[in-house]
Amino acid sequence: MTDLDVFRKEMMAAGHRLLNALQLEDEFTRLYSDYRQVDVLEQWQKARRLVESTAEDYAKSVHCYCEAVETSSRRANLAYPPTKAVRIIL
Repeated sequence: MTDLDVFRKEMMAAGHRLLNALQLEDEFTRLYSDYRQVDVLEQWQKARRLVESTAEDYAKSVHCYCEAVETSSRRANLAYPPTKAVRIIL
């Protein structure tokens, strides 16, 4: 397995963790909107922090993967345009 494969798998795993965190947050959002209980709100807040942390991990893994692709391309003497930052607008 190459470094590129390792970074790709790490990026995909981070993406799955982010999706799971988002689903958890969504569940607590729906529960809170139905029941308006303080303990559910606290669980939603924890889930929200998890989403933020996991999103940062995912962004870092995407960055590492892109750098690995560029490095691999340079080693193979391939013309590969530098990756551009992705900007997400909410």
